[in-house]
Amino acid sequence: MIAPRLLYAAWLTAARRHHRALTAALRDPQGAQDRFLVRLLRRHRDTTMGSRHRFAEIDSVAAFRRRVPLVRYGDLAEAMAAIRAGASGVLTADPVRRLVPTGGTTGATTDGTGGGAAQGPKLLPFTASLGRDFARGVGAWMVDLARRYPAIRSGPAYWSVSPAMDSMDREEAPAAVPIGFDDDAAYLGRWLEPLVSGTLIAPKALRHARPLDAFQYATLRCLLAAPELRLISVWHPSFLGVLLDQRRAWWDRLVEDVHQGTLTPPSPLPPSVHRALLRGVRADPRRGEALRTLGPDAPPTALWPHLAVVSAWGDAAARAPLAALAARLPGVAVQPKGLLATEAFVSLPFGGGYPFALHSAYFELLDDEGAARGVHEAREGATYAVVVTTAGGLYRYRLGDRVQVVGWVGATPSIRLVGRADQVVDRVGEKLSEAFVGQAIARAYGRSAATPDGGPPPFALLVPHGDGYALLVDRPPRDPAALAAALTAELRQSPGFAYAQDLGQLGPLRLARVAADAAQRYLAHHHAQGRALGEIKPAFLAGEEGWMARLDGRILNPVEVHS
Repeated sequence: MIAPRLLYAAWLTAARRHHRALTAALRDPQGAQDRFLVRLLRRHRDTTMGSRHRFAEIDSVAAFRRRVPLVRYGDLAEAMAAIRAGASGVLTADPVRRLVPTGGTTGATTDGTGGGAAQGPKLLPFTASLGRDFARGVGAWMVDLARRYPAIRSGPAYWSVSPAMDSMDREEAPAAVPIGFDDDAAYLGRWLEPLVSGTLIAPKALRHARPLDAFQYATLRCLLAAPELRLISVWHPSFLGVLLDQRRAWWDRLVEDVHQGTLTPPSPLPPSVHRALLRGVRADPRRGEALRTLGPDAPPTALWPHLAVVSAWGDAAARAPLAALAARLPGVAVQPKGLLATEAFVSLPFGGGYPFALHSAYFELLDDEGAARGVHEAREGATYAVVVTTAGGLYRYRLGDRVQVVGWVGATPSIRLVGRADQVVDRVGEKLSEAFVGQAIARAYGRSAATPDGGPPPFALLVPHGDGYALLVDRPPRDPAALAAALTAELRQSPGFAYAQDLGQLGPLRLARVAADAAQRYLAHHHAQGRALGEIKPAFLAGEEGWMARLDGRILNPVEVHS
């Protein structure tokens, strides 16, 4: 087996050109983006999409915006049906290698029922060109990360894999194009995938481990068997926090498995998956004895003394969970991720900020009036909805995320995720958005009189409840009524919310404490609905009913609170 440090060296050597290219692009974002768009339109001008919108005649960004409309996933239904049936040249000149499932979004509720149920999984086309664009972004990030934290070069890494989606396993109408990847690293391309996979402790078969507790157990088994671990990259920061908590319940079993070279999850794995996972397992009595001596309550830094970096989402609703995770990892660098979606590589940690990945997609920013502008036209402090055009066949596609410009790397905006642009709950006309609710919660917790014990807790979710809303938290404030009053005042900055309360259409805000494992239950619920763990982003707002019972909520402010 080739040592991870040698594989890292080969990977980083290959990725330096991506680092150099992005560094140059960040100094001239307009030129870099214009060149990306010209190449993409030229490449795909003879496709069905290119012919319909006359790509061959587009000679400017202004013409591109006139000819090509803004779209959402639903607008691509006809094209996606053709691709699934095996048609070529629909959206891209490149063959569609895979259809990659991504979870639906919770849409607006307009019927007053608080529904907002998640839509079915979307299937997005994946091409070799799109894979190369993702590899450019990942490569530039890894070179930057290795220069900042050289220790990661010397040992293996864990990158969170997304369990395969059960809904895809039960697909009744087979597609001519394969659905999904066997391994998340397949995004990086045919030659780079084995190189990157050689640095990772998690085998490919882990993706197919189920049920969820068996997947978590097998993941912990991989982690605990790797004392030389240097880098952990996960999506939702609560995912790692949940694993760290779960180890206590399974400790003796885990230690014995490491010692004996076995795998005995609490729920049985599919036999083929069990066999595949066992092929990468070996007995390690020395490590087993070391773990037994450390005990189930050992801090993570004792379990992995060489751990240098943890990477996870850290914006919007993930900010508090990431801070809670960082508090458990003293001495370990905790780096928030950029904005990475199944559709496009949007931004990355680079050069001390989070700039757009200019060589991975073409970006447009929509302001509050719906006007589109290029990244070079962004204003610091402003918020925008992100639109992407990619080599995967998405043209002027509304990604659904809102970002704020917080600074610059070179001449390129550095951004942070604010929330979902398409996540709006509207029971009686209040039209609460994800971004607005997140800001309201932060401001309410910022009032020292309401929360003398600090900022927002790791888990905070506003949900429909009864005739109004409830804020579900896993760490209650010292004065629940004061916090409920502060949050009510913040939410009433929305005229629709204030009007609905004044008319009596919405009752008073409730505050509820939920189970300590709320983050785990949140992940498990969405996973059971057919969403991959890597797709389940932290949220401040949910539109569907049932979260109070689902998370074992208990009301903390039984006295009605009015503004």
